[in-house]
Amino acid sequence: MFADKTPIEIRSIDECTIRELTTIWNAAFHQDAQMARTSMQTVQYLGDRNIRTDVSVVAFQNNKAIGFVYVGWKDVLGRKLAWNGGTGVHPDFRGRDLGRMMLQEAISRMQQEGVEHFSLETRTDNVPAIRSYEKCGMAIIDTVSFMRREGAFERIPFMTRRGAADYFCLVESPEIVSRLPFYRSKSSWTTHWFNAGGGEALLALDEKGTACGYAIYRKYRDEVGRVAHVQLTHCEANTGRDDAPDIVRYMLGAVFGPADRSMMRTAKYLSSADSAALEVLREEGFKTVIQEYLMELSLPN
Repeated sequence: MFADKTPIEIRSIDECTIRELTTIWNAAFHQDAQMARTSMQTVQYLGDRNIRTDVSVVAFQNNKAIGFVYVGWKDVLGRKLAWNGGTGVHPDFRGRDLGRMMLQEAISRMQQEGVEHFSLETRTDNVPAIRSYEKCGMAIIDTVSFMRREGAFERIPFMTRRGAADYFCLVESPEIVSRLPFYRSKSSWTTHWFNAGGGEALLALDEKGTACGYAIYRKYRDEVGRVAHVQLTHCEANTGRDDAPDIVRYMLGAVFGPADRSMMRTAKYLSSADSAALEVLREEGFKTVIQEYLMELSLPN
């Protein structure tokens, strides 16, 4: 099947042209039109996702790009936290363990840079990728869900069993809620406070002014400035409280309101541990679009 025995070379992406990066990306994701990318979009993506060009790698054979692994990271509270910003292999080179080869090289480079933690998401039905990641030492730690609902609500949603007047909320920066003792630190890199560019945080407080829950979300506006899409990424109540389910309902109502507005509402990569939020969203007509595994690797330094 693979007659060409020419050695495969692994290069840093800073040794590649934008055209090469765009071409291999589009080849790897050719079956998904929504993933198609222009050269300008490639440049923007590398910046938006904090992709490290010296650690991210591209595989070449006969001077042609045949696969890539993007790695981004940030220094967060004195720790270097990294994530997979995309992995792809040209269709003609699948089945050759190329993904594992590239990821192992990227992991080696991360260790040299002092990265402590690396995570990624992969579709639950992508068995070859899962096996490849496991060979590199990564482990599944969670299942995360992407949910969606379009249009207005026909009735008042997210009704609390207690009175909504028992709670009030403040809109804060996402960094503020990261200090809460019940902040979900084991979550997808795309949903963390430090990657919430343009996002906001809702801090829920009880009648005593005690913080009892938080949500991280982002509002997307149309060409005339109206909110057309609200995307939720975290929704956590202090699980030590008896009223935790009501706190979740209150926050969902605040984030996704007003109920009578027709718009897109999504929940991105909610943890399977967020059972209260997932249950309420299903009750209110949100449909699960995709589920992925969250995998992680702790790196010795």
